[in-house]
Amino acid sequence: MVPPTAFAPMAAPVSADPTPSPEDPALKALQLQMLKTQPLPAPFALPLSAYQAAHRQLVQLCQVHGALTPQQPCVTPLTPSTQFKTLYYKQENLTPVGAYKFRGAQVGMALALQKNPNAQFLACSTGNHALAVLKAAEWQRPAGGLQLILPKNTVGCKVLKITQAIEALVRQGVKIHVDRTPETFAEAHALTQTRLAANPALILLHPYETPNVVAGQGTIGVELYAQLLPLLKATPSIQSVQLISPVGGGGLLAGTAQALTQLVAAQLMQDLNRPVSLKILGLSLATQESLLGDAIRVKHAYAGHEALFAQLGITLNTMADAQMAQGIAVVKQDIGATVEGPSGGTLTPVLEKWPGYQPTDTQLTVCLLSGGNLDLQTLQQVC
Repeated sequence: MVPPTAFAPMAAPVSADPTPSPEDPALKALQLQMLKTQPLPAPFALPLSAYQAAHRQLVQLCQVHGALTPQQPCVTPLTPSTQFKTLYYKQENLTPVGAYKFRGAQVGMALALQKNPNAQFLACSTGNHALAVLKAAEWQRPAGGLQLILPKNTVGCKVLKITQAIEALVRQGVKIHVDRTPETFAEAHALTQTRLAANPALILLHPYETPNVVAGQGTIGVELYAQLLPLLKATPSIQSVQLISPVGGGGLLAGTAQALTQLVAAQLMQDLNRPVSLKILGLSLATQESLLGDAIRVKHAYAGHEALFAQLGITLNTMADAQMAQGIAVVKQDIGATVEGPSGGTLTPVLEKWPGYQPTDTQLTVCLLSGGNLDLQTLQQVC
């Protein structure tokens, strides 16, 4: 794949070793990121080695807790469509919490605990990130406990799952405090800043601004490269690959795109011996009043991520509830998966035949299914 010109080739190979060494310099660099209080750089940037180290950390955690076998190098599958030729789904709806945010929460908590075993964590979320942080706490048992801020507009199915996860953690002896006073994510985010100001020792696991969390989301890019390579080798006619991803705060697309483009720059010509172009499309909500877009309902992507999107030449567009609802139905019919609105929305360019976005004999398309925690009552309101 031909990467954006902003990235120079890098020599670091993809490691097949799932076990991160305690002396891993990339892990140490990520641990130091936790100590930084200044705003993230714009554009947001992490080296390829950081994403590879994050992936080794994540795979190790999954293997220890039985979510992966030693023979499974990827957390989620790349599933071929049964209806569209050369279209594939990266199924983040199949993580242990039903959403990609599982990755960032596990990596962020693990790296912080390696630096400080008594760390106390703080997180705010409208659903999927909360589920991910709670799963990380279940697996890693932070001695310092967890503060979780959950706004009142969190959808019902996620509140139920979060409540069940909290009850299980309390039974296991994990200290947890939940605050449901904010009305919206913006208010919840503001409250986290107040908490941090009052207690700077808290470790914030922000869903899209904490570097280690974004490194965890970027493990999708590491896996995509490994999963796409055999497909490209088996299909010499493929000349381009396009990735279509939802965009909210931007952490998913920033991490995934940066890891994938760096791998492309570093290794593709060596691994494939032919050029293949890569283009990336990010879809945000057409309106903040969206009912199906709760998983990505933020007013703006983080500024550092927006700068990265511009640097990488990522195209941005929007999707509406009707488009997301149609995509949900098509994904269900196509591969039998139940997905959230933003996931279904990634099919919009394909279903509506946007120019240049059709899977063809020469173009392979990947739709990133970011989550599967669909609130059926909300879907019924739209449909």
